[in-house]
Amino acid sequence: MLQSKTNKYLYPMIEHLMDDAIAEVNAGNAQISCQKGCGYCCYLLVEISWDEAAELAKWINRQSPAKRVEWIKKIKKHSACVRKFFKDHKIGKRFVLPSDEHEEMPDSLFEDYADELNMSCPFLEKGKCAAYACRPTPCRLHVVSSPSAFCSHCHENEEEDIKVPRKIISVQKAVGHVMEKLYKDQLWGQLSIMVEAALKAV
Repeated sequence: MLQSKTNKYLYPMIEHLMDDAIAEVNAGNAQISCQKGCGYCCYLLVEISWDEAAELAKWINRQSPAKRVEWIKKIKKHSACVRKFFKDHKIGKRFVLPSDEHEEMPDSLFEDYADELNMSCPFLEKGKCAAYACRPTPCRLHVVSSPSAFCSHCHENEEEDIKVPRKIISVQKAVGHVMEKLYKDQLWGQLSIMVEAALKAV
C-alpha cells in the first residue's frame, strides 16, 4: 500500500521539528507543560485535511471487526453533534460538510464550540489519544508553556494567559506554509465530519 503524503512526508517532518523545538524551549527559561494524559486540548474544534482524515479512517479499519464497529458508531455520533452545532450557528452552516473552498473558520466558532459542546475528540479514551500515531497536524503542533489547565474551556482564564513559546510558533508557521502547498487541492473540515466521509472512501 502506498503511503500518503501525510504519513510519508508531513508527520515525520513535524516530529523532527517539534522534538528540536521542545528540547530548545525546555533548555531555556520556559518549560513545555503538555504531558501524557493531559486532554484539555482534546475538547477543541480541530480542522484537518482529507489526507489526515484518511489516515484516521485507515487506523479504524485496521482494528478488530468489533472495535471497528464501535469506532464507526462513535465517529457518526460525534459528527452528528458537530453538524447540529454548525447548523445552529449562522456562520457555521457552511462547514457542515467537507469543503474545498479553504475558507477559514471564524475564531468565534472555535470559542463557541468549546464553550457549548463540552465534547471531547472521539479518539480520546481514558485521557489518552487512542489513535496517537495517526493524530492530525493541529494535535501535533498544539504545545504550551503555560499551565496545561489553562487550555480547558472550563478554566477562568483569558486567552492571553495561554503561552506558546516563540520557537513553537515558528514551527507552526513553517508547517502551515508546507500544508498550504501540500494540500491546496484537498477537502478540509472538522475532524469527525472528515473522518466519517473518509471512512466511506478508504
